[in-house]
Amino acid sequence: LNVLLGVGDTTFTVSDTTDLGGDNPFKTRQPMYLRIGISRRWTGQAVVAADLVTGFSNYLGSSASWRLSIGTEITRFKNKFIRLGYAIGGLTKKSISIGYGRKVGPLHWDIGLSLNGGFKIDSTKGIDIAMGLTWQSENAKD
Repeated sequence: LNVLLGVGDTTFTVSDTTDLGGDNPFKTRQPMYLRIGISRRWTGQAVVAADLVTGFSNYLGSSASWRLSIGTEITRFKNKFIRLGYAIGGLTKKSISIGYGRKVGPLHWDIGLSLNGGFKIDSTKGIDIAMGLTWQSENAKD
């Protein structure tokens, strides 16, 4: 088993108190992120969520600075979803995002756009575009 550690990551060895058939200690990496979140759902109307996150290293997109994100998903329209979000802190300092989703039978289609480092096209320092397709079985709950 080869484990590649990032800069600033550490490995912890935990003493085993049970016999697992050898003297091989259990090893794990420290968590990459600490995340605390809260959300509120208004059935048939919207979901609002807030998230506070920090990383333990500045490696591979992880940031040791705190980031606060607040977003909403408007579910009021039948089989259509509109998402809006705002975040401050972290690697991008500030970002604003918008997204749209549609449900057709068991197929969920999503697209999103995020402006990083600014709130207008001419002042932004980066743009993230994402698209997703999800198949949800009929007996799974929304």
